[in-house]
Amino acid sequence: MKNNIPKLIENINKSNIETWKLKIRTEYEVGIDEYFIVQDPSEKSYTVRVSLLYCDENMEPLDTVGYVDYRVFNTFDRVTGEMYFFLDMIDSVDQDTYDIFYYFLGEDGYLHKKYCINTFYHIEKIEIYEKYQNIGLGTLMMEYLLSEHSDIGVLFVVKPFAFLKEESEELEEYNVKLKSFYTHLGFKKLIKDVWYHGDYK
Repeated sequence: MKNNIPKLIENINKSNIETWKLKIRTEYEVGIDEYFIVQDPSEKSYTVRVSLLYCDENMEPLDTVGYVDYRVFNTFDRVTGEMYFFLDMIDSVDQDTYDIFYYFLGEDGYLHKKYCINTFYHIEKIEIYEKYQNIGLGTLMMEYLLSEHSDIGVLFVVKPFAFLKEESEELEEYNVKLKSFYTHLGFKKLIKDVWYHGDYK
C-alpha cells in the first residue's frame, strides 16, 4: 500500500467519521454463460461499482459516502486458457476504452506477447459526495480496491481527468487535483493521458 493506512484512518476519525461504521458494497452482474462460454466480445468485460457506505451502530447503511466504477477485462478464457482477441474486446466498448488499451495490442489483435497481464481494471469514475470530501475517504476506498486486487498479472489503468463540458480554470484546477490524488496512490504515467498501477512487463 502506498499510504499509511493507520494514520489515514486516524485522520478520518478526527473528522467525526467513525471508520468502524464504514463498509464496502460491491455490485456487478455477470451471467454464467458470459463468464465461461462467451461469444460476444462486448460480454467478455463487465462493470463493477464499489460503494462506501456509512452505517449505524448495527451496521445498517445510513448514507452512501461515494463510489468507484470500473470495468474488468480478462485477457484469456478461464476454461480453455486461450487468449481472447483483445482488439474486439476493447473496440466493442467505446472510443475512450479503445484509446487506452490500444497501447497493449500486438499486431495480430491479441494482447502483445511482451505483456504479462491476466486482468485489467479500467477505473471509469470515482466520486465522493460533497459532505464527505477532503478527509481521506476517496483515498481509503481506492486503497481498499488496490489491495483487494493486488494479484500478479493485474493492472489498473485510468485517465485522471475531469469530464466537464467547457474548458475553464476550474477544470484545470480539478485535473491537477486528480493527478495528485492518483500519484499519491502510486499510479504512474504510461502514455499521454493514461496512468497505471501495477506491473505490466
